[in-house]
Amino acid sequence: MADGLDPKNVIIAVSLLTGFAQPDPLTGLAWAGEAIVFAALIPITYIKYGIKSGKWADRHVGNRRRRLLLIPVIMASVGAGIAGMLWLDARSRRGDAVIELGLPPVFFWLADAEEAEERAPRGDVGAVSADR
Repeated sequence: MADGLDPKNVIIAVSLLTGFAQPDPLTGLAWAGEAIVFAALIPITYIKYGIKSGKWADRHVGNRRRRLLLIPVIMASVGAGIAGMLWLDARSRRGDAVIELGLPPVFFWLADAEEAEERAPRGDVGAVSADR
């Protein structure tokens, strides 16, 4: 269940459902695809890159200082996606719901990172050092 509510899965599901619910579902799904790329795929790719390069131990990035390196990248990606939608005039093409409903899952993603820090045992040196 926890993996089903993984932030990237929530972002993908909300974006697809919102896009499909638009008056023109094909256009809505196209905007949903753009939202998914910038709000889920780019951030998760960066997270996986960080794991492989040794910046952090897992996708939860429990170390607060390491997470401070990650959050600006996620926010920049989401910001670039929203800017692209606005530049391509998504609001006049009914992609506005994808823009508006795409933001809450991003904050859900950030809350998931905060929860990971709270789950880490206090005083457990191994939990902190795992994020190198």
